[in-house]
Amino acid sequence: TNYPDEQSAALGLLGEVTSLLVNQSVDFVVIGGWLPFLFNSRPIPHPGTFDVDILLNEVTSRSRFEQTAQLLLRSGYLRAPKNQFQLHRILCVRGEKLVYHVDFLHRRYADDTDDLIRNWGRFQSIAGPGTDIIFTAAERMLRSVDVVLPDGENRRVTASFCTEVGFLSAKGRSARVPKRTRDAFDVFLVILQSQDYGRLVVRSKELI
Repeated sequence: TNYPDEQSAALGLLGEVTSLLVNQSVDFVVIGGWLPFLFNSRPIPHPGTFDVDILLNEVTSRSRFEQTAQLLLRSGYLRAPKNQFQLHRILCVRGEKLVYHVDFLHRRYADDTDDLIRNWGRFQSIAGPGTDIIFTAAERMLRSVDVVLPDGENRRVTASFCTEVGFLSAKGRSARVPKRTRDAFDVFLVILQSQDYGRLVVRSKELI
């Protein structure tokens, strides 16, 4: 597919990788900027997001994830020698080849706990502080998104995304880090343009 813009290509990446993971029965949740981009972008628009952050459930077996990662490699994804928790995908945008990437993460309570890197055979995942409640408190939701896959197929994909509460748990501390102003803006959009502000407040208080 020759995508018309960078964001459409990123959406195709999201659809492709989540479809492959679902088909292989890997339990995961999409986290990061996709939540505000897809569900909290009106009236103030989100500037876009280009990578895909996949939070893996620890119940997933090492062998299943490794088999799935091998399938991703056979489907055109590339490993990098430095960050083994990333897979890269070359997509065509307006006739130019651009490199996109997928990050694999595992849940973690806070920055001061161990388990920064987890090995899944040849592949790794990196800890995502504040993401534990996404699985332990079921702060996840199924949503469907229409995408154009890299092979040109139009498809509606259904995947598990973190809820607004899960997003704030994972990203809230970023508001205090000067270098992560983009994360702070994402938090702002999720709160200001929440799809259910009442639930967001009640569940956040329950989980403090």
